[in-house]
Amino acid sequence: MDEQRKSDLMALQAKLGIYIRDLNLLDVALTHPSWEEGESSRRLELVGDAALTLAIKDALFHLPSQLTVHEMSVMHSKLVCNEALEVVGNRLGLSSLIKVRVYASRKKSLVADALEAIIGAYFKEQGYECAAHLVINLFSEEFKKVQRDMAPIKMLSEESARSQDPNFRELLVEASSRKLGMTTAFSVKWTYRKRCVAHVYIGGCFVTSAEGINEDLAINAVSKKVLENRGWLNSS
Repeated sequence: MDEQRKSDLMALQAKLGIYIRDLNLLDVALTHPSWEEGESSRRLELVGDAALTLAIKDALFHLPSQLTVHEMSVMHSKLVCNEALEVVGNRLGLSSLIKVRVYASRKKSLVADALEAIIGAYFKEQGYECAAHLVINLFSEEFKKVQRDMAPIKMLSEESARSQDPNFRELLVEASSRKLGMTTAFSVKWTYRKRCVAHVYIGGCFVTSAEGINEDLAINAVSKKVLENRGWLNSS
């Protein structure tokens, strides 16, 4: 590796905010299979893709907004697609550092593949925690954009769910009082999966539980469950 290449790779590390002791590993990450001289980035791409996917999903899982599985899936697909990777890669100026033959230089995923390979190289030398930290730093702007894009969709989804279902909580409270002469109470807690669990008690005795993406939906779900189980839904 000549001095200019070393200098370019050191400058890239500074942009990335990382340090890879073995510059040859970083050089391999930026070597397209078409180069046909030495090892290519293909294996590092595979590892980097896995590390990227896990880091993004883990970050989405721990967002405070209690995403549903569908919302996580949509946001994940937007963050790991080639278009998103290309945006991040272009910010780093990767296209000028990739060793590639002319006939393959127009490949659409060129920059995206190189970025995955760099993540794979960092994972290989420093382990998953460091690689995940790199991913979160690199994709911070994309995270913000996807969250902004998803916010109105999530709000509409929750409002739609609330508007389509009757207020089963009120129906249960009324039915319990009228049919049993008993009061109805609820308690809620959040699970490790960022879901809200509502428990219902009639006359002080625990009846059952149900989940929802927020407190209101969980209580409505558990109320509906009790009404259905007791055959009170149509007679309440």
